[in-house]
Amino acid sequence: MSLIKIPTQVANLIDKYQRSFLWGDSDVKRKLHLLNWEACSVSKHFGGLGFRKTKEGNDSLLCKWWWRFATEKSSLWRKVLCAKNNVHEDWWLTNGSSFRLSSAVWKSISSLERYGSRAIALFLENIQFKLGDGKRIKFWLDAWVSCTPLSNLYPRLFSLATNKDSFVHQYLYQAAGNQTHWNISYRRTLRAWEDELHLELISKLPQPLSIDYNCVGLLIWT
Repeated sequence: MSLIKIPTQVANLIDKYQRSFLWGDSDVKRKLHLLNWEACSVSKHFGGLGFRKTKEGNDSLLCKWWWRFATEKSSLWRKVLCAKNNVHEDWWLTNGSSFRLSSAVWKSISSLERYGSRAIALFLENIQFKLGDGKRIKFWLDAWVSCTPLSNLYPRLFSLATNKDSFVHQYLYQAAGNQTHWNISYRRTLRAWEDELHLELISKLPQPLSIDYNCVGLLIWT
């Protein structure tokens, strides 16, 4: 259950067996259900009975592998998984990518984002990158400024960017007097309304001087 995504039909069947056990149903007689399943599956802390929905439990356990994939970059299991499934070792998260010959484990882990899992949505909302030296975090594709990648916050600017896959440190340049500034290049001159978006983006970026060149980037739980 923690490695393989359970088919929806199987998860629904397990939930049905839980309901039958709770209310004493049998093959020949269905008893009165005093609460609907939604109320039963709410945590006891919030007034429910604390039963866990199988699909949500399965997704939550798979989310743990997203966290381990991002934080255990030197582990043997991660290296094997990346080599077997043609995954770049620089990736922090799975990016929802898999192909026909991917292993069942990798397909299960990477499928969470593609199928809009509630668990993975909560996971992505509560992680953030600690910038460090900016050499491991991608400027547009990683959620290092807020809980959402800049490519999603500014899709227009991202479509015009010349280096969509570049790391944060590659968007910095050093001017006279050792002053460090952001240098975001686009494939054409920005229109007036696009330039306003660019200025808004710059205002949200941390000052380059706050970058710690003695520390590598990290993923943190917010």
